[in-house]
Amino acid sequence: KLKESEAYNRTIFEESPIGLVFCRMSGELLDVNPAYAEIIGYSVEDTLKLSYMDFTPDDYASQEEEKIRRLKTDGRYGPYEKEYIAKDGRRVPVRLSIALQEKNNEQFILASVEDITDEKLEQLRAVRMSHLASLGELAAGVAHEINNPINGVINYAQMYINKYDPSEEGRDLLKRVIKEGSRVADIVTNLLHYSRQDNGAMDQVNILDVISEALTLFNAQLMKEGITLSLEVDGNMPLVTGRFTDLERLIINLVSNSRYALNQKKPPLSSSEKILELSVKNIQKDEWPHIRLCIEDKGVGIPEGQIPKVFNPFMTTKPAGDGTGLGLNICHQIVQQHNGTIDIESEVGHYTRVIITLPIAGGE
Repeated sequence: KLKESEAYNRTIFEESPIGLVFCRMSGELLDVNPAYAEIIGYSVEDTLKLSYMDFTPDDYASQEEEKIRRLKTDGRYGPYEKEYIAKDGRRVPVRLSIALQEKNNEQFILASVEDITDEKLEQLRAVRMSHLASLGELAAGVAHEINNPINGVINYAQMYINKYDPSEEGRDLLKRVIKEGSRVADIVTNLLHYSRQDNGAMDQVNILDVISEALTLFNAQLMKEGITLSLEVDGNMPLVTGRFTDLERLIINLVSNSRYALNQKKPPLSSSEKILELSVKNIQKDEWPHIRLCIEDKGVGIPEGQIPKVFNPFMTTKPAGDGTGLGLNICHQIVQQHNGTIDIESEVGHYTRVIITLPIAGGE
């Protein structure tokens, strides 16, 4: 019966998904199960050659002394959290519960150890989401406060031009006011889109209508700046489920970025090189039909190290004063809300290509 009991307990010890360790008070490891060895990335055999202090960071040394003192007094301690240094150098957050064991007049430690890496990441994600929510509320409040006065500035400047026919110099100054005011109004619009959590119900939308509406705002400006718009579209374009205004904002933000990139190229591009390419195609992705929207320019490009960060809030590759850092973040939000994907390919000095996929409306 004793042998059966020992075999039963050994099976529990070996098969436990939680790390279990039996060690001397000095830290020398006497017995560990596979789950414990896996936490620090060693084999069981190599783990047993170590003391737990060998993979405990130095900044926990004084805390360990206090825990051992409490253990000797109370017979158990925990649960508590600390970190281990894994074989590959990672610091692994763990949660321990320890109990005092006596055998042959010697005291030992029996501990259960859980890897709580996923739990810590989830906590960090929750904190970040809370911060972003607070930031969104702040952005919305600021945007609403600015919106009415800045529109007043723009409208009054335009009214003055129309009513009083100022001199050429005065007209140029007022146009500058309108231009800068419009830039502020655009920032406000981006802030409102950034802060908005619920954009209302979706409908079935023709993506070509969205593109046509968005480009209407740019046609005159692109022609004035010598930019040629190349549009390639598959026939028989299906509908997508989405919000027209959000998809329009997506196109506007991306075309604005491409236009800026083309105009910033040094030396300036020739008229034959200053092309903004936009294509819309039908594709199959994940066994479901999608629309693939691609916007490409031969402008200044994005440094490779910055590409993974471009969707972060307030991240911009433009010089100070030229961008808010919200445009691509809003694009990313819109695409996610439409169950799509957005990817960026770029090479500094050569090109930037933004590729968006959107699933077509069900049943179409």
